[in-house]
Amino acid sequence: MHRDILDYYKTDHPDAPLQEQIRLLAMRGTMARAGGARRTPDKRPTPWIKPETPEPVGPPSKFYLDLYRPSEQVKYLSEAFDYGTPESGSVFWSGVDKNKLKKQVNQSWNPQAGKGQKFGQLEATTDARFMDDAFVYEGSVKAFWAGASESYGKAALGHVTAVQVFGLNKNTIFWKDELRAILTGMNARLSAGKIPDVIDITIVVLEPVGDSCAYRFYTNLQIASAHFYKARPGLQGYPKTRADCVLDGCVGHAALPFKVRMFWNDRGPVKPSPAALKIAADPSEVRYG
Repeated sequence: MHRDILDYYKTDHPDAPLQEQIRLLAMRGTMARAGGARRTPDKRPTPWIKPETPEPVGPPSKFYLDLYRPSEQVKYLSEAFDYGTPESGSVFWSGVDKNKLKKQVNQSWNPQAGKGQKFGQLEATTDARFMDDAFVYEGSVKAFWAGASESYGKAALGHVTAVQVFGLNKNTIFWKDELRAILTGMNARLSAGKIPDVIDITIVVLEPVGDSCAYRFYTNLQIASAHFYKARPGLQGYPKTRADCVLDGCVGHAALPFKVRMFWNDRGPVKPSPAALKIAADPSEVRYG
């Protein structure tokens, strides 16, 4: 096994079972071949000696060239590992403190659940946790997270939760990849005359722009009335308060596939998801600061 990967492994997953160690080494080794630059513990990039790949005998074949192309490495990472979560436990996020949310899932919600509802989050409970903060977020690494997020969306079951801050943003992975994957999957199942894997979606927006409340729930058809936001003109850096934002339109019914809208209409009103209620009970547990 590559010494650099082993050395890094010892610093961030020292007590993981052997099967998890193997997955971590496989995933990080693959990303190294795809050109990912590893982060040091203080988050700065550092050179990573790529694991050796076998040299072909004679001229390289198209199969060989395809196999070791960075895009193929990323595709393998996005498709070959486990991004599933407990039924009705998937939590998607944008704008909150990822590490706080991970801590809530792993150290509070799930340990307290007993035999009840368990929760999952991409960087906390899926194989993507072995890649979290391991590489500089650029190039193949960005492509991996987009693919993993899409796979996470496709694997969601039951009542799905998303937490957003200020509103929805058109540039987030949640809007561009995850929610699209969920809605596309629901529409495909309904079009085939089947019950979708995802039944309900609750988006909990913390400090919604254009409102004075601490949070607002949008469940199923209500998602169409959720607002987009963007940074106010002239703002330097990311928005930190509602005053740093301006409204950027509504989601609208057209963003929800027709069959999904009809399915939710037939279901009638649905209560917010268990995870959304936990987040709303104390937003500071997932917010920055």
